Amino acid sequence: MREDVVHRKLAADGEGIGDEKRVLAILNTIRSIENGKATVQDAVKALKSLDILELNAEKQRVITEMCSEQVHEYDRLATEIVDQMSSSAASMEAAKKELLAARQIRRNRQEYNLLVKMIDELPSRSETQRKLEDLSDDLNIQQEKQKHLENKLAERRNNMIAFNIIVENLRQLIDEDESEMSGGNGEEEDKDKRRDIESTPATSVPPLKSDSPLDEGEVQ
Repeated sequence: MREDVVHRKLAADGEGIGDEKRVLAILNTIRSIENGKATVQDAVKALKSLDILELNAEKQRVITEMCSEQVHEYDRLATEIVDQMSSSAASMEAAKKELLAARQIRRNRQEYNLLVKMIDELPSRSETQRKLEDLSDDLNIQQEKQKHLENKLAERRNNMIAFNIIVENLRQLIDEDESEMSGGNGEEEDKDKRRDIESTPATSVPPLKSDSPLDEGEVQ
């Protein structure tokens, strides 16, 4: 596992001149010094490599601290952003409520203006009362006229009924007179016939057979 890490690090260093390579070179130099095979130049080179390692280590420490500070700063910024988002959401919600309230106020104002306009267009109470009184007077007059017309119509109807009754009575009287006149003429004709019979002389009656005798009363 560690060899894989070293290989990846060496591949990342490009030509293989990285910290691990320097450590290996320093270890080899130390072994050479212990064995008495190293020269002064090798020792100086090893010291330079140690200085470079220390510098790189310090650099890594500084980078690590900076990264840690950046991480803390990012966390702080993230927290601040979250707080700002929450505050913005609350502000947006409040603004939404204010907008709804403003719309409601505007709608109420429009309705109020419309009502005021309608009230202005309507007549005043005194004028309305006067018109109602005028209408009441007109209604009473019309009712009186209607009552008068109904009475007049009833009177004419009664007159027509009375006229029809009179006409019917006259017709009956005329019929009775005509029937009496016709009856009187008949009696006069009977009287005239009776007078004619009485004024004429009696004629001789032929003798009757013995089997059917008639008395004098029957002959006369």
